[in-house]
Amino acid sequence: MPHDSIDDTLPRLLSGKVMQCKTAHSHALVIDGRFEVIGGRLFVVGTTPPASWPGYEKKKVAVAWEQVEMFYLFDSVEEWQTSERTWRTAKARAKRKSWFSLG
Repeated sequence: MPHDSIDDTLPRLLSGKVMQCKTAHSHALVIDGRFEVIGGRLFVVGTTPPASWPGYEKKKVAVAWEQVEMFYLFDSVEEWQTSERTWRTAKARAKRKSWFSLG
């Protein structure tokens, strides 16, 4: 059974998606990412969403692929926003609970 090479699979994986990626020191949100070699290094290059961090909306962004520790793929900006709201709500609830209630 033939397998797709990583070169064939990764570009299709990101096409039309919103990628939220985590690096050791930061995170990024990339729309319609594609792979480009810049200065001999592989980068995921795309744009930031219109509803991202103030001042950074619809900007070109590049993330060094070797720095990516984990990533999530969403079908749309709206799906990412819903996920982000859900996560923030759960995080706020966890902070309000006393450590006595966790056991």
